[in-house]
Amino acid sequence: MTIKAHLTSPWHLGVGAVLGLGVILRVLGAQGDLWFDEVLTLGLLESVDSVGGVFWGISHDNNHFLNSLYLYVIGPDAPPLVYRALSIILSLVALVAAGMLAGREGR
Repeated sequence: MTIKAHLTSPWHLGVGAVLGLGVILRVLGAQGDLWFDEVLTLGLLESVDSVGGVFWGISHDNNHFLNSLYLYVIGPDAPPLVYRALSIILSLVALVAAGMLAGREGR
C-alpha cells in the first residue's frame, strides 16, 4: 500500500474530518468577548514587569503559568482569537493524542 492510498483510507479520512470539525468548533467557540477568567488573568498580569513575575509575582489560583506566560507575551491589546490561540492549538494536540492512544488497540 502506498502512502497516498494509506492516507486516503476511510479511517484516515474520518480522523481528518474529526480534526477539521474540532478546528471549526474551537475557532467558532473562541469568537466574541473575553471570558471572566481571561479578563481576570489580564488584570493580574498588569502588576507583572518581567517573565519571572508570572511565576513568582502572582499569588492567585487563576494563575495558570503556561496560559499566563502566553498572555504576558501577547500583551494587553490583542484580539480575543489571538488570546485563545494557544488553547485552540493545545486542544487540537489533545485530540491527536487521544486518537493515537485509542489507535493503539486498533482502529
